[in-house]
Amino acid sequence: NIKKYTEKLVYVPYFVLDEINPHNRLAVKSIEHFCLVPGVIYADKVIVQSENMRLAYIEALTEAIGEESRDIWKQKIEGTGSPKFDKVKKTTRETIELPEEWKQKMYRHDGSRKKVILYNNSVGAFLDTRSLMLEKIENVLAFFKKNTEQVTLLWSPHPLMKATIASMEPAIQQAYRALEAAFQRENWGIYDDSPDLNRAIALCDAYYGDQSSLVQLCRSVGKPVMI
Repeated sequence: NIKKYTEKLVYVPYFVLDEINPHNRLAVKSIEHFCLVPGVIYADKVIVQSENMRLAYIEALTEAIGEESRDIWKQKIEGTGSPKFDKVKKTTRETIELPEEWKQKMYRHDGSRKKVILYNNSVGAFLDTRSLMLEKIENVLAFFKKNTEQVTLLWSPHPLMKATIASMEPAIQQAYRALEAAFQRENWGIYDDSPDLNRAIALCDAYYGDQSSLVQLCRSVGKPVMI
């Protein structure tokens, strides 16, 4: 419908992916579902995060639709980069405003700054492990709670985590909400459920958690990552 009302429709994926080898057929197959979305099919131009990703998209689309379509994808897809990378590189500690409550947790009484660890949970990892993820989160929170003199935990679960649990695993919804509520009530770390991921990435010294778009964004600005 959008295409009816514009001379040129450009599609940019709202996510970033781990870079893959476009010559690895299994790797290309693993991203096929990202390539076959309507935005890619109907747009006049598609802009992806890198030249390697462009080649992977071309292979995945050609494999799914047919060799005769290869030239279409070659002309349509460009690997000039994701605006997500541009934005995260422009967002620095000097350009963001911090809530006073966050500052109190990030700095010691002598004014020195603690290391800030960005802890992220993804919906995909939760769906793979279900109740085991609750145990994992509980263990992680307990560890960082014991080490608040050295590090500040910035917990940023996926924005759809609560809604996903409510719809797909209602039996453990109460337990997950209790974990969140306890973390906020005890007030020893930072809970960030805002949509501003760039702020969290700029603040953190390292990333810890599940595979997600955040991993590639942290790597793009040189932040250490542990999955």
